[in-house]
Amino acid sequence: MTTEAEKATSAILRAVDRTSPIHITSFCRHAVGAPECDHGLLSQWRGYAKGGFAIEFDESQLDDLILEETNAHSYQGLITRQVEYHDHRKAAKIDRFEGLAAATLKVGFRENTPNLAARPEVSQLLGDRDLESYIRAFVEAVPFLKSPRFAEENEYRIVALPTRSAKLVASIRDKRPWKEISFREGWGGTMVPFVRLFKDLKNPLPIKKVIVGPHRDQENQMLAAKILLEKHGFDVQVVKSDTALRS
Repeated sequence: MTTEAEKATSAILRAVDRTSPIHITSFCRHAVGAPECDHGLLSQWRGYAKGGFAIEFDESQLDDLILEETNAHSYQGLITRQVEYHDHRKAAKIDRFEGLAAATLKVGFRENTPNLAARPEVSQLLGDRDLESYIRAFVEAVPFLKSPRFAEENEYRIVALPTRSAKLVASIRDKRPWKEISFREGWGGTMVPFVRLFKDLKNPLPIKKVIVGPHRDQENQMLAAKILLEKHGFDVQVVKSDTALRS
C-alpha cells in the first residue's frame, strides 16, 4: 500500500512540476506572550538559525501582501494554511482522492502499453478520471501535512505555485508577468530553485519585531540588526532572546 501511495504521489508531483513547481515558505505560530513568541523556539535556533535572527510578522498585513503578489505575477496557486499534525485523513479530506490509484495506473498503461490502454474493457476498468484532476486536491492538502513529532513548531505555510516558464505564461495567455525562478546552493552542493516572494511590491514586509538569537556576541548582533533595519526604513523592535543552546 505504501509503495502504491508513493507511486501516486510521485506521479502527481511530476505532473505539478511540468506546470508549476511547489515552493514552500514556513513560519512558526505562537500565542502572544508565550515564551516561544518572545524568545523563539529552541529547536528552530538549533536547527536553522544558530547565531541568527527570528522575524515576527503581522499576519493580516502578510495576507494583504499575498493577495498583492497573486495579482502581480503568474501563479497557478498561492495557498496559505496551518499545518496539520494529527488525523491526516480528515485534514486531507481523503474522499477527494477516490480513484487516484486507477488514475495512476492509467498513466503507466498509456506510457508503456498504449494499445492495451485504448481497449474498451481496460479503459472502463481504469475509470474516466485523469491524474491531472487530482492536482488541486493534492496541492491543497499534502504540503500541509506533517508528522506529529513536529507539532511544537505550530507551523503555518505559504505554498506558492508559480507558472514554470515565461513561455508557458504566454501559451496560457496569462496577462500577469512570469514570476522569475532563482537558484541557490543547498546542502551538499545541490542546486535549489526558489522564488522571491513580495519582491518589488509597493508595500514593505510587515515586520513587527526581530529577535536576536543565542550568540557569543549577541550585543553586536543586535546592533547590526538595528543598523540594517534602519538602512531599509524599518522602525521595529529588536530584542535579545534569552534562549541558551546548551543547558
